[in-house]
Amino acid sequence: CTQLPITYNHGNSALTKINVKGQPITCKIDIGMSGEMAIKKKKYLPLFVGEEAMKSDGISSLGATGLGGIEYNYDLASRTTISSNNNELPIGVNLELEQSQKYDGYVGIGYLKHYTLILNASEKQYVLTNPVTPTDDSKSYGINLYMIDDTCRVIRKNGFDPLLNGIELMTAVASIDGKPTSDFRSVCELRAYMKKKLDEKLELTLQFEGNEEPLVLPYRETVSGKIEE
Repeated sequence: CTQLPITYNHGNSALTKINVKGQPITCKIDIGMSGEMAIKKKKYLPLFVGEEAMKSDGISSLGATGLGGIEYNYDLASRTTISSNNNELPIGVNLELEQSQKYDGYVGIGYLKHYTLILNASEKQYVLTNPVTPTDDSKSYGINLYMIDDTCRVIRKNGFDPLLNGIELMTAVASIDGKPTSDFRSVCELRAYMKKKLDEKLELTLQFEGNEEPLVLPYRETVSGKIEE
């Protein structure tokens, strides 16, 4: 098993130090975060220059007040080795370099779910046992859609994907595979449809408002590129 020593700040948030590339990073343990781990891009980007990543251009966060702002982040293409108290954790992490966040780093439920998690309050530690190696699927269409005021729009795209070069953020999508986007009753229904297409390894056809030619996105490996300063 692996122990993550934790401290609590004045807001009663659990904090732990995670070492990434020899750099200790104070991280908030955020069980409400679906991702695995995110660290400040501005502060830690130099550690990853030259590494392969997906470039996430657009809106990445969703809160109680609605969609967050447009950001330009990176998702590392390969799992990154991390450690705690100089002890390497048995499972590497899917790491995101994020533009704006309060803490230097966050560890989310997306990473903790790969273990059986025990909270040892008396010793102030999280105990990670029974690690299960995740199966990563690096396939994606490189684009994220969201319903805004009953209109389907592009809220995020992979900035390294040449097929998406001409697509502007917030572009309205008229139809998906010939089906009017107004037929999708919710964001959940829209996401479920795109996930089903990906699971079935099928191409996705998007028709944008004002464009004559549709955009055809084949099932393929997620496009990556090298991180630059």
